[in-house]
Amino acid sequence: MQMSLVPKKAATVVLVRPSPTANGADAPAEVFLTQRPEHMVFAAGNFVFPGGKLDPSDYAPENLALARGMDADRAARILGDGELPERSLGLWLAAIRELFEEAGILLCMTKEGDAPDLGGEELQARLAAGRDDVHQRTRTLASLMRELGLYYTAGDLHYLTRWITPVFFPMRFDARYFLCRVPAGQVPSACRREVSVARWIQPAEALGRWRAGEFKMRGPTATTLMRLAGYPTCGSLFAAAREGELAFQSLTAE
Repeated sequence: MQMSLVPKKAATVVLVRPSPTANGADAPAEVFLTQRPEHMVFAAGNFVFPGGKLDPSDYAPENLALARGMDADRAARILGDGELPERSLGLWLAAIRELFEEAGILLCMTKEGDAPDLGGEELQARLAAGRDDVHQRTRTLASLMRELGLYYTAGDLHYLTRWITPVFFPMRFDARYFLCRVPAGQVPSACRREVSVARWIQPAEALGRWRAGEFKMRGPTATTLMRLAGYPTCGSLFAAAREGELAFQSLTAE
């Protein structure tokens, strides 16, 4: 077995909403977790956040041109690893694409800067078909965005941390984790090809189930949940994210 594989660049999204059992900024935060099917090669049976590998289409010029709220130079400064600016911004857009593919959530805005109404029946059908095509790599997300007259709200993603799979793993990833709030009017819909179970859950409850052996999770997921569990409300969590206080030191994943 080869032990020194170069880790593949990847992006992961921690999708958050205020608990529907409470009101306003004082509501506890819930995260969207998905369980990978047992037949998957990597992290089979684990509860994870939506995410996946960086694709060349993510940092293609026509895709980068659709980003709003984050530019390539700023993305490179935030990551701080010497990566090319275009590929750095590509990781933000990879996070958006993976969130759309795996959860059906699209971080987007109109040309005028407004939140689009994605609830119409015809638009929903076009988004569903486009999502499937993007997932199958028969079209790019950039082409779908241009067709719908939409732009990425990359500024909605708050950078969290970096996890690198250890050298002794047969599959290795260099994953950047981002946090975002579920957009108003959108409801996650898990991709059944890659997800066996999907659920909203408070970080502390997820950790309790993990410690009790009810949830299977790898170190990066559990440690990220521990970080989030330190904030009692959705409002305090995103206040910390806006101030840059939520990000934590990059670690090697176990």
